[in-house]
Amino acid sequence: MKFMMKSPRWLCLGLCIGLWCVYPVFAQTAEQTPTDETAEPSGRNNGKKHYAPRYAYRVETGHNENDTAAGALHLNLDEAVDYALAHNKNLLQTKNDVLKAVYSKREAIANYIPQAKATVDFNTYFNQKMDMGNFGGMPMQIEMPNTSSLNAQVSQVAFNGNAMVGIMLGKIGQAMAEINEENAELTLINTVSMNYHLVLLTKANYDILTRNVNDLKDLVKKTQAMVQAGAMEQTDADQLQVQVNLLENMLKNTERSIELVTNTLKIELGMNVADELVLTESLDDLIASQNDLLLLSLPYEMEADPTYRLVEKNEEMAEKQKLMAIMNFVPTIAGFYQYTYQILKPEFNMQPNHVAGVSATIPIFSGLANTNKHRQARIDLYNAQLQKELVKDQLLTQEKQMRFNLSTALEQYNTQKMNIEVADRVFKSIQLKYEQGVKSSMDLTNANSDYLQAYSDYLAAISQLLEARFNLKRILYF
Repeated sequence: MKFMMKSPRWLCLGLCIGLWCVYPVFAQTAEQTPTDETAEPSGRNNGKKHYAPRYAYRVETGHNENDTAAGALHLNLDEAVDYALAHNKNLLQTKNDVLKAVYSKREAIANYIPQAKATVDFNTYFNQKMDMGNFGGMPMQIEMPNTSSLNAQVSQVAFNGNAMVGIMLGKIGQAMAEINEENAELTLINTVSMNYHLVLLTKANYDILTRNVNDLKDLVKKTQAMVQAGAMEQTDADQLQVQVNLLENMLKNTERSIELVTNTLKIELGMNVADELVLTESLDDLIASQNDLLLLSLPYEMEADPTYRLVEKNEEMAEKQKLMAIMNFVPTIAGFYQYTYQILKPEFNMQPNHVAGVSATIPIFSGLANTNKHRQARIDLYNAQLQKELVKDQLLTQEKQMRFNLSTALEQYNTQKMNIEVADRVFKSIQLKYEQGVKSSMDLTNANSDYLQAYSDYLAAISQLLEARFNLKRILYF
């Protein structure tokens, strides 16, 4: 139904009522919209506040080509993490998604803000005449002149259930985007930490192979001298040379691996691959940087986990979708005011200058479409609740598994640390006996292989320990 009014007073009253209805939604949304000046803490990020960026990140704002132009970039693990949080391109895209969610919510709010538009039209009838019939036996014709008018209209939605729920959904969408950003930061921190220690492990393996190759080369020279003196056979020197060749081949493969893992780390950091990166932290520093027993004793707060908070928001969004389906049965009320100015007036002008109106759209029957939409939304809500319980069980199981992995990795590390010390003493003893002629080259080669295997197991234990530690720190938000 539609009411036309000669005076805009009733429309002003309707607009005030509409603003009064929607004000609580505006106020709640404004309080929880992060800006550059005010921000809402997100999750358990150690007091860190998340801000909606004022401007979107672009290529020229995401990475400065002169960041490492002055020389090599020297980073310890914490500095590498901070650098990645500022330059990683995937994370910058996630930050842009937060800004996009803010604009999406404001777009929903705009449906409840007064709308204004103006229209200018011009009509010509090509000098045609309107036939008005006969008057006293004389035909009456009126010429139809050109007309032009300016229309200005202001409209305001007083009540629209779908628009109000849309604002709520926009708020939830922004919260989910912020949680996704936090989750992306945690994932990036974990990935950078993994790649950082992987580079150090590969370099440590390269160093031990280099030392071993140099030691064996010295033994080959000594053995060759003893062969010329008749104290040893050529077979002993040849066997050692074969071992040296194998190790040199492994050394070249390890060198290529260092280049690969370093480039991977540079990509995660957001660096140019051509720039030089120097890691200032050692494996020993990483191992000693954390008390694993203290880490194992920390409690797990599932309600603060980004993954769990995401499924909670997903459930909340399903509830609002169900509410939106209910709003399809609720009337929509809107009002408008229009002012018309005749630029070229016709001879008979019946168009009023001021028009105001209020309309109410009442849904009566939609062929059960709205009913079926509501039933679908209700099922989606049930599924969201089931998904939340499933994720809850998965997170609890994951937390227990990560604690077990760290405990096991810590035990294996301590065991392999003792094994490497024993293997080193055995190899040095056999090497000394070989130089004295008591042991053969085959014994020395076997002892060297055992030593390298023990050192490889030791590095693998370090890798498992650090990986288990980083994974548990991520879920504990430590």
